[in-house]
Amino acid sequence: MCAGTRNRRAGQCARASRFPRRPSRNRYWGGFGKRRQVPSDARAPAFRAVKVEAGASACQSPRKARAKHHPGPRPQALAPPIAARPTYRDTIYLGGRPTDQLSAADYQALAEFRYQIRRFLRFSEDATRQAGLEPVQHQLLLALKASAGEPTVGDLAERLQLRHHSVVGLIDRLAESGLVRRNRAEVDRRQVRVRLTAKGETVLRKLSLDHRAELGATGSALAAALQAILLRQTECTTN
Repeated sequence: MCAGTRNRRAGQCARASRFPRRPSRNRYWGGFGKRRQVPSDARAPAFRAVKVEAGASACQSPRKARAKHHPGPRPQALAPPIAARPTYRDTIYLGGRPTDQLSAADYQALAEFRYQIRRFLRFSEDATRQAGLEPVQHQLLLALKASAGEPTVGDLAERLQLRHHSVVGLIDRLAESGLVRRNRAEVDRRQVRVRLTAKGETVLRKLSLDHRAELGATGSALAAALQAILLRQTECTTN
């Protein structure tokens, strides 16, 4: 052996002693790139048990053996087919009995009733705007006055058939005008109750007097139109 070879081997041994190689975490491979022989008795006993029970070959994996031994859950029964939606006829139900008979008198009665309603609503909108309010604000003031106590925002939303946040916006604008006032409920402080102020009472009283006078003048036509519809309904029910 020449001097150069001895020096190289001596240097390798010195480096190996100073920086030892970490042992590998792999149970099948060693640290120097050679496959480590694992004795058969050191393997997991579950692997051999599955192979024996499933009767698999030597090259079959444990997953395939378990899949062969346990076929899996049973297939679920198919759900019954959804029934087809029933077909509906163009039918008008009057008095609990179906009828598809509409005469010219029926259309005339419905049209007259809608016309009388629209006339009154048009008057109400004009009178409310002359008072400096919107029609829905007038309806809110009327609902406050007709209530037995101080209603909540949810109660007013039900009476006006509006969403909760829309009623909150209406109350905010009326409170800025000094027509309503908000108070916290004594029992549940989370509830907000609304009541009319003296200014709101004055404005609502004038509008209510105008509306009552208009109904006194044109209410008979509105009542007659409604009576004609009810009469037609009674005739269709008895026939």
